[in-house]
This record gives sequence, structure tokens and C-alpha cells, in this order.
Amino acid sequence: MEHCIISILNPDNGLFINTIRYKIPMSSGYENICRLKKYKPVQATSTMGKAAVVFTCLFLLLNTLPMVAAQAQPPPPDYSLVCDNTDTRIEVDPNTPKPPEGSVECTVRNNENYGIELSIETELDLLESQHVNSIEVGAETEETFEVSLMGKDEMLMSSLLLTVVTKVTKTAGFDYSDDESVSSSILISILQYAGFTIQEHQSNKNIELFNEEEFELSYTITNTGNGMDFILFNSRSFATPVCDETKRQEISGGGTMCELSTPVSDDCDEELVAKDVNYPDGNINVKWMLDVGESFTRTLSFSGNMENSSCWPIDSNGDYNLVFTQETRVISDFQRGYFSSSQGYTGNNNWTSIETSVDVTMNNERGIMNSVVPGFEAILTLVAMCVALLRYPSEQHSLTK
Repeated sequence: MEHCIISILNPDNGLFINTIRYKIPMSSGYENICRLKKYKPVQATSTMGKAAVVFTCLFLLLNTLPMVAAQAQPPPPDYSLVCDNTDTRIEVDPNTPKPPEGSVECTVRNNENYGIELSIETELDLLESQHVNSIEVGAETEETFEVSLMGKDEMLMSSLLLTVVTKVTKTAGFDYSDDESVSSSILISILQYAGFTIQEHQSNKNIELFNEEEFELSYTITNTGNGMDFILFNSRSFATPVCDETKRQEISGGGTMCELSTPVSDDCDEELVAKDVNYPDGNINVKWMLDVGESFTRTLSFSGNMENSSCWPIDSNGDYNLVFTQETRVISDFQRGYFSSSQGYTGNNNWTSIETSVDVTMNNERGIMNSVVPGFEAILTLVAMCVALLRYPSEQHSLTK
């Protein structure tokens, strides 16, 4: 027996439909029946064949379309993105309710001979950014857009990285999808501002000292700026000018006024001696480096014991009396800026000053006697003259002998 395989074809279009297997005797003389005989399929077989053909065509078509689309995708458009970094400093002013603001301008240049549309995104910490979400750029032209930046009041000094990212979404009006993006990064600087507070630990602004009495002044300084800063602290005293009745000046509108002068000389002490309570041998004028929110405290002691007060004015009790102004000053190193030999300090060199009035009285025994017995000094002078006259005749008498 011989197996004969017959392929059934559709006589209308010649497409393959089915296969029939027959067993034929070897010597029956029908060996060529497989090649000669044609079979027409029944109606059911024809319907199934058409469905198979349709399914096969759809399968091939669906698998072919992605390949065609991939081959038709154009290369990424040629364009550039540049963001201007010439004005990327943001000032922070704690004295105004307006938050710190800034902006960056970016430019997109399209080098293709067809228009493109781009999506825009930004990457930035600590600052809010606002901008358009997309932009259209014509063929061989350029367009600009602005990225607005907004910070928070009293934000710390820092440097932040702003990254602007663009992606092509349309080319020549048709949707375009590609993972490639173009970005531009620039550095945003949050500028420093100076600030500090001074807390006084005493409420009395007028102090009286007698002889060797002492007093203390204590202050706490806190850095309230938005960055690390050096705080300068110093304290000085000077004699308070008093009215000199012997020198009067005319004033507008008529009348005169006495001239203010300091009643001291080079031979007298005209400055209070100050010492740091914690470091008596140290310098009272210091420079501290403070981080944001850090503080330091200075406590100074002053003594009214003066080595020479003989040129001071004498009060009603005959004692030496002089009023001093003790001035404590504080300034931020960043506030006053850099020093220039031609222009001085580039910033604000106005110190914050706190003044305390110190009335010092030094005991004067001779002055007390004068105040108790008016004219006592003149009596002493007469007694001295009489003693001198009495001694002179005695010396003459001894010489004649």
C-alpha cells in the first residue's frame, strides 16, 4: 500500500485549504491519482478555510506594523537648550514681608527645517519654580521662556542646583515619543544677610561708684543672620563732657550757652578700667565666630579706683567727681564688608551701641576739710608765712654772733 497525500486548493483563488491522506495499492495503476485528481471542498471546509486565511493575514499584519513604524521613526530633532546664569543670585531681606524671588531665562534653538514642540520640567530643592509646561519652536528659529523662583523668608544662605529638562513631544505637528531629553543646569545662590541681637542682663543705666567700688555689665549676643558670621564686641569709656561756664557760645534766637568740654588732662585718668570676669588678663575687645542661632556672653567688671584724679572737678563735698560714659559696641563682620584703603569699609560700618552712665567719686581728705571750714586753705597759707617770717630773724641773729 502507498500513502497518497492530496492538497486541497480553493479553485477560486488557489489558496491552500486542507490536506487528505489516502492509501492506494502499489500495483493498482493509480499511482498518479495524487497528481491527476482534483477535489473540490465542501461548503463547511470552504468556510473554515476562509477564516483561517483571514486570521493568518491579520496575524502577519499586526506583527509587521511595529516594524514598519520603527523603521519610519525619524531621528531625534537637533535642538539646543541654554539657560542664562548671569543673574542667579537671590537676596533675602528679613525686614520686608516679601519672600525672596528670582528668575532664570532659558532659550531653545531649533536647528531642524520643521517645527517642534517640547515639554518643560525643572528639578530644584528648597525653592519653588514656575514656568510654562510646553513650548513650540518653529523651523530654524529660537524661543525663550522664563523660570520664576521663590524662596522662604529668612531662608539660610546656600547654593542650589537648578536643572531645566526638555523633551520633544511633536515634530512637524505629529506626535513624537522619545526617551532622550536635553537639559541645562545652573547654580542658584541664596545670598547672606547679617543680623544679631544684644540682650542686656542689667536694667540700670545710671551707676554710682565711690572710691574702690566695682560694678559689672553683662551682655549676650546671638547671631540671627542666615549664615555663619563673625561678631565683633568691644567696650570703651570716656569722660562725659560738662558745661564750662567760663566759655559761652551765642545761640540762634539770642542768648548764650556754655561750651561742653572734658575736664581732664593728660596727667589724670579719664577712662574706666574694664576686665573680663572670666578672663581678667584677656582682651575685652573680642571677635567671635557664630553659626546661625549661636550665642556668646561677655561679662565685664569696672572699678572706680583711679590712680590719679587730681584734675577732676570737685563736688560740693570737696571730693573729686567725674561722670563717665561706658559704651559697649557690637557689629557684624559681614555687615561692614571689606575694608578698602580708598573707600573704607564697603558695607555698613555703623556699630550698635549701648551706653551706661557711671558717676565716679574719689575721696579727697583735703577737699573735705576745705568744704567743712570755708577759708581754711587761706588760713594755712597765712600760718606758713608767719612761720617763715619768725625763722628769718632768728637766722639773722645767729649769724651776727
